[in-house]
Amino acid sequence: MQVKKIKIKNYKKLINIDLCLEKDITLIAGPNNAGKTSIVEFLKFLFGDTKDKIELTELNTKLLDDWIEKFYVSYKSVLNKNLNDSKLVDELTSYFMINPINDIQILPEAYIEISYNKKDDQLSDIIRYSFELEEYNSIYFKYLCKLNDNKFKSFLIENNKKIISRYKNKNINDKQKKLSIKKILSTIFQNSIDECYYYTNSLYLDECEIKKTEFKQLFNIRVINALRKLDDNKNDSNYSLSKTMINIASKTDEYKTKLEDISDDLFVKLEENNIEKAILAESISKFNDELKLTSGSESFAKIGLLINPETEDINNLLKDSTTVQYNVENFNLGEYSQGLGYSNMVYMHMSQQNFEKNIDPSKINIMIIEEPESHMHPQMQTSFFKKILSFYNKNISQCIISSHSVEIVNHIEDINKLRVIRNTKNLFEAKLYDLREFVKLIQNKKYDEITDKLDFYNFFFTIGFPNLIFSNKAILFEGDSERILLKYIIRGNYENLYNDYISYVQVGGAYAKNYFDLLKFLNIKTLVLTDIDYKKDVVKKDEILKSTSSNATLNYSFRELSKFLSNPDFQISEYMENKENAITIEDIYKTNNFSKHDLIRIFTQNSNDKYTRTLEEAMFTKLLNINVWDTLTQEEWKNLRKKEKLKFSIPNKQNITVRDIIQSTSNNKTDFMYSVILMSKYKDMLPNYIKDGLEWLQNE
Repeated sequence: MQVKKIKIKNYKKLINIDLCLEKDITLIAGPNNAGKTSIVEFLKFLFGDTKDKIELTELNTKLLDDWIEKFYVSYKSVLNKNLNDSKLVDELTSYFMINPINDIQILPEAYIEISYNKKDDQLSDIIRYSFELEEYNSIYFKYLCKLNDNKFKSFLIENNKKIISRYKNKNINDKQKKLSIKKILSTIFQNSIDECYYYTNSLYLDECEIKKTEFKQLFNIRVINALRKLDDNKNDSNYSLSKTMINIASKTDEYKTKLEDISDDLFVKLEENNIEKAILAESISKFNDELKLTSGSESFAKIGLLINPETEDINNLLKDSTTVQYNVENFNLGEYSQGLGYSNMVYMHMSQQNFEKNIDPSKINIMIIEEPESHMHPQMQTSFFKKILSFYNKNISQCIISSHSVEIVNHIEDINKLRVIRNTKNLFEAKLYDLREFVKLIQNKKYDEITDKLDFYNFFFTIGFPNLIFSNKAILFEGDSERILLKYIIRGNYENLYNDYISYVQVGGAYAKNYFDLLKFLNIKTLVLTDIDYKKDVVKKDEILKSTSSNATLNYSFRELSKFLSNPDFQISEYMENKENAITIEDIYKTNNFSKHDLIRIFTQNSNDKYTRTLEEAMFTKLLNINVWDTLTQEEWKNLRKKEKLKFSIPNKQNITVRDIIQSTSNNKTDFMYSVILMSKYKDMLPNYIKDGLEWLQNE
């Protein structure tokens, strides 16, 4: 039995998400504060927690505040009427009839689908909750929070005098008065929430209520939270590793038997040494005589002592008196001797082993690990994740992992297992992207005659893809020179971009467009910087304008990018050149940048970059304020190199263009870019197309 799908509504930032779970491992990845922890908290609360009910802080902040504000405005009008309690009830009843609380849908809900295998699963406990046994291999549950109207009105009347007193207090300014009353209303709201669990049909319509304890007993859930106590300080008395080891052992029959033997032996030893009598003699022997004298009664309660060490007492003694020892080359080191990363890895391995020993075939078994990468270096993350993969690939139980580690995402191997949670423009809402849906979109589609879309993403998964899913924005560029330049120019001149989550993805001009499917799916604002790439031997202005680009991304995007971005169903396919209607460089110049859409834009060299065809050409023409076809003498180029202290090669001829310089320096472009950076020339040489692109990316 496994959880197949959970729809979560109105829990913190999770206003409406569908979380589909794999049979083995589901990885939830995303940047900080995107909602990963909220998912973990909700699953823990839904399936495992024993706390009474959901808390006000777990509701969506904006939805709750909007409702409280709306109610406050209406309630003020009631307060101004100075009604007695009975009239107040009438007014409130009228208000609730017009504005039913539960129709506003601000309270958390969950819709759960459990799949099962009739042949292999033990269904004795769960099958009684099935509505559609013959038709489906799934059972459906529903969790609802409801605001009890009667409770709400009752609590409101109960607090009415306090609210009126606060409202009429002239010593409190209006702002504080409003905040104070809204806080009281929020508490009333919290106390009026009822929680209900149901089993239901596949449409979640017909329903039968069940007890919360009944529902939770169907699950065996283990959660390793991100904030976990680990020992790397000798003043720390947690000793969590040793306690975990004892907890694992305490589940085995052999260990229990040994503790029972120790308990019996200890009892005999205590009896032989008359420990009870010794304790009484040293502590309260005189006290009993004094108690008898002062009790005023012949019949008084004499204090004695019973020593009966049971197995659980022995187990607790071991927990309190045991610490882990690390043996390093025959030296014994204490639990606190190892760093947090190593302790974290050991702790998670033990927790996993403990979970494995306690898998219950009659229950739905789920392990949840939040941020396993905490304190661990990349290689250790990889090692641990491989171990987790090897166990859950057997489909014995399910595992949900939340992470913001590139290394963890990098080793998931199958992007079907990946769920990406990202912030939206609404600060109080997150969106979950299911990569299984992305795979369905690109399945059996091709970028060209030889490149399947799915093969492309599987191949490039470990290169640029993991970084993309954690970013707010992305920059796609061609080579190392762009990477070096961008990092320096953004750090020094684009503060907002520098402080943002930017993913830098190095792609060739032919392959940049292949990333558009994913960028569109994940809704990542993306700047594409690519060379215009007309033929090298074209130098004159008229010839440049009439020539065409060999850049596949430019050719595709000129015709199709706007259509691709605006139409959800539109797919990228390889642009096949139409010689009768070829796209010219002049066409590209007129376009300025591709698509006015706010998601993806392409910037390339244009007439403002002096008709250049590559980054390096554009940088030289910017520095010298000359066109690409203008020439300088060999001596002038040598003087420039000496003056600016830039590294570039000069061909052995008299009249030399910028293109001649770049072609001569083609094998040393990285050295040239380093010299630009070291000589602090990157700002003066920044091409216009890159400047325009960065300004667009920085603007919200």
